[in-house]
Amino acid sequence: MGLFFRDPLNHREALCVPPPGGVRHASYTQGFVGEIDLVPLIDCVFLILLFFLLCGRLSNDQRPEQITVPPARSVQKTPSVLERVVISLRGGEVPAIRFGSDPQWIDLRAGWSGVDRRLEGIWNRAAKRQMNGREVAEAVLELRADSDAPYNLIQILQQIASGSIDAQTLLPRRDPGRAFRHLDFAAMPLG
Repeated sequence: MGLFFRDPLNHREALCVPPPGGVRHASYTQGFVGEIDLVPLIDCVFLILLFFLLCGRLSNDQRPEQITVPPARSVQKTPSVLERVVISLRGGEVPAIRFGSDPQWIDLRAGWSGVDRRLEGIWNRAAKRQMNGREVAEAVLELRADSDAPYNLIQILQQIASGSIDAQTLLPRRDPGRAFRHLDFAAMPLG
């Protein structure tokens, strides 16, 4: 008992005898070279297509018409213009600092007390508001550091500005004294 089939490569009919123990589908297609059975691939593609079509329709049907946003609990009035103070830090053999357009550079080899006094004056002059239980000055400090400035000077200046270390001993304070609204930082060559 055998089946006749047409061999597409040789263009002739051949007799295929089933193996002992029953007919297996793989034994008939094993002899053909270059044929790929695309039926399972097409089945998978249609199943995936059907899955995404059904899921897409369900998500559109379940979507609410409008999204309601709860009202704000509190409204804080922010000043229209914040005071912006530019602080320039110069590195090199004689590290120095300058506030705004003041032509005088403060020599940092003498200590950080002069810097602390200037920052305290800026903080006292600025408008204040309460934020997280602290009084915050409505001022933006923009720190511009020379590319030659060592990072430890930048870090000390940031800590003194936030009031987290003492300017004379450079040791941490128990209670930070002041806070500014924002501290920007940029590294650039100073001219």
